Amino acid sequence: MSHNLSRIFGVAHGYKLGVRLSLAAPVDSAKSILATASGLSLFAFAVDASSGTLTPLSTATFATGRGPSSIAVDAAGPFLYVANNGGSNNLSAFAIDPATGILTEMAGSPFNAVANPLSLAFGASGKFLYAANSGTMNSSISGFSVDAVSGTLTALSGSPFPLAVSHYLAAHPTGAYLYVTTGTGVVGYGIEAATGLLTSLPGFPITAGGNAYSVAIDPDNQFLYVTTTARQISRALHLMHRRADSS
Repeated sequence: MSHNLSRIFGVAHGYKLGVRLSLAAPVDSAKSILATASGLSLFAFAVDASSGTLTPLSTATFATGRGPSSIAVDAAGPFLYVANNGGSNNLSAFAIDPATGILTEMAGSPFNAVANPLSLAFGASGKFLYAANSGTMNSSISGFSVDAVSGTLTALSGSPFPLAVSHYLAAHPTGAYLYVTTGTGVVGYGIEAATGLLTSLPGFPITAGGNAYSVAIDPDNQFLYVTTTARQISRALHLMHRRADSS
């Protein structure tokens, strides 16, 4: 595979790779979705289960907003969402055909994020979707409820939430907790199962050292990993053991 995957940002679903050219694969599908971070398009490929070879789908290019930077695939349903970080300030949303992998843009897409979304994560087992709106000032987290049938998004009450976030976020595998990078560390929030509202977890923030950039949780739910960057040149990997109370 010739695509430049040198800018690794995080891991989700155990095998979902998030990179500068954001790459994601539906959990129960043989399709992989690749989005460029500098264009206006999403590119879709079929993945050979044996060799990993990529073949463009019959319809392989799908329009997004400006600067697609992150993809989230709903593990509970055939939905795919793209954070458009190039000034569109919105999320593109698609339904995935389970047989062909072809994408169909949802009614109402793109959905207004109010701020400038950089990364995405699901909470409450796909019931809610969160977007990290990073920025040197007035950073926030946008929250949406996800319609289980259509996949359409509805902004949560109070969204976007005025919470500090420097770059990326990741959800606990149970969907009950959300972790975000902010400054030199990580902050954790509990996700209220009925409303999707976020509440601060005890024991945070945790200092990671340097400028915290991306965050991910390993598939066995034992460790939280943070990449740090100094002027986006040098990176370090920090590992923090998660306690039983998810702090």
